[in-house]
Amino acid sequence: AKVGWFGAKSDGVTNDTAAVNAAVAAFPFGGGGIVEFPVGVTLVSGLANIPADIALVGVSRSKSILRTNSATASVIVLDGSRAMVHNLTIDAAVTRTAGSFIAATTNCSRILIKGVDLVGPFIGVYLPYPSIAIAHIIDVDIVDAVPLTGTSIQIDGGFVVLMDGVICRLSSYAGARPFAHVSVKHVEDLVINNTQLIGADVNLNLAPPNGRSVNLVRSHNTIYDFADSIGIRIAPDAGGAVFEVVIDSPWIKGDTHDVLATDVGGGAVLVGLLAVEQRAARTGDGQFRIGSAGADSHAGKRRHAGVIGGVGKQRHDPVADELVHNSTV
Repeated sequence: AKVGWFGAKSDGVTNDTAAVNAAVAAFPFGGGGIVEFPVGVTLVSGLANIPADIALVGVSRSKSILRTNSATASVIVLDGSRAMVHNLTIDAAVTRTAGSFIAATTNCSRILIKGVDLVGPFIGVYLPYPSIAIAHIIDVDIVDAVPLTGTSIQIDGGFVVLMDGVICRLSSYAGARPFAHVSVKHVEDLVINNTQLIGADVNLNLAPPNGRSVNLVRSHNTIYDFADSIGIRIAPDAGGAVFEVVIDSPWIKGDTHDVLATDVGGGAVLVGLLAVEQRAARTGDGQFRIGSAGADSHAGKRRHAGVIGGVGKQRHDPVADELVHNSTV
């Protein structure tokens, strides 16, 4: 179903919310189908939830633009299994202060977000808690998440989350940065492949709160570049836990702070941290910082056959010796 069949003008001026909702509703419940966006700017305030087996698809990734005129409403909410967003640019006519460009609900068991550009989000992609089963985020470019408070991808829950070919970046690195590019509160299995996270305050933030855990993270061939504060931060709250993090062959480079830091407070757990063939560079003080801060468990950390470059120095407490002993500064 083409949104134009239901009255969408896609001229960037007319509010096409009702027309897009009508195109989605045209499919019988449970039947599924494709809702197609033309070349042009389809202006919406915030769409009705997208049910199972519906795909929102543009005819041109760079020219099929879905634009919101709301500062707070989530633009696309996937509310059923096998829902998909593909080949679209999503942006905003106003500065965003809340909400997501693409969000899922806990009714989703599997979603696919592929070939999408997100420009200027408060949260680009949001996955809820309790967890959805499987989320694929593939070939997605997220640009200019809101400074200070914005997050490119917020994972509050997920059983299996696969990120492949994702780029989170800024159009300018002057001034305030987004809070994080990828922030994780709970996940069973997070795989980050062939991805670039560039220029947030924290590029990857693993911070489960009380009662939640990040259970398995595998990062391969991924660049964590030019973080304003910390490239990779592992910081469970009291009652939170992080297990088995493997950072395999990335390039971590930043400004004046730590490339990888753990802050594990009392009552929190970190077990299993391995950085393999690490290439890291700093322009100031700080390389790898492992701080136990009274943690209940802070074990299994090790650093293997890597090279740490830069003019700064390492800061770590004795518990971190295994992590860095094979490194060259």
